[in-house]
Amino acid sequence: MSSLSKNSSNSSLESLLNNGLETLQLSLNPQQISQLLNYVALLEKWNKTYNLTAIRNPQDMLTEHVLDGLSIVNYLDRKKIIDVGTGAGIPGLICAIACPDKLFTLLDSNGKKTRFLTQVGFELGLKNIKILNQRVEDCQEKFEIITSRAFTSLTQMVVSCQHLLDQDHHGYFLAMKGPSVDQEIEALKKFQRTEQSFSIQSIEKIITLLSIIEQAGETDPKTRHCLLKVCC
Repeated sequence: MSSLSKNSSNSSLESLLNNGLETLQLSLNPQQISQLLNYVALLEKWNKTYNLTAIRNPQDMLTEHVLDGLSIVNYLDRKKIIDVGTGAGIPGLICAIACPDKLFTLLDSNGKKTRFLTQVGFELGLKNIKILNQRVEDCQEKFEIITSRAFTSLTQMVVSCQHLLDQDHHGYFLAMKGPSVDQEIEALKKFQRTEQSFSIQSIEKIITLLSIIEQAGETDPKTRHCLLKVCC
């Protein structure tokens, strides 16, 4: 790619990012914006070798991964957070860039993905992330928020990760799910009814407006997912 084409591409990505931030009502400083754009560049580079995501186009990476991850930032009201099955760092690493005052543990059992995250953390100078290459069952720390995106079913997530929840500080789950999550919610409620030792205090469904997609020159808001808040 020529220098002119590369500069044009970077400008287009930055414009899309700024439009998305406005839609999500987020304000980031120039360093954070630069870090997010550099993340996309690193993801595109590593993806050619390690197949970290099925998304290949940088613009789609920014929309489907970066803005997707940023869509939950306004719901992070605690400091110590773990992102289980973090993959390429969505939403955990993206939120770590947007929230330097919070501490994020990024957990994944896939070594190539945690190596990518380690390199990203180093190159972007992120001081508020900890990367764990292990299964969720092997982690014994406690966290105030447990996040996930496309990790597993809602019931399996709550069951397998409940030991990570800091219940002394009223910790909770934030699960990013597709727009149709009613069946998973009902399955979790049914499981609770059959397991006497298993307790769910509340399930809150938040319809999240993810980002903006530019189509035919028009800005078209798209709802990508529901954000489920589960308190145990």
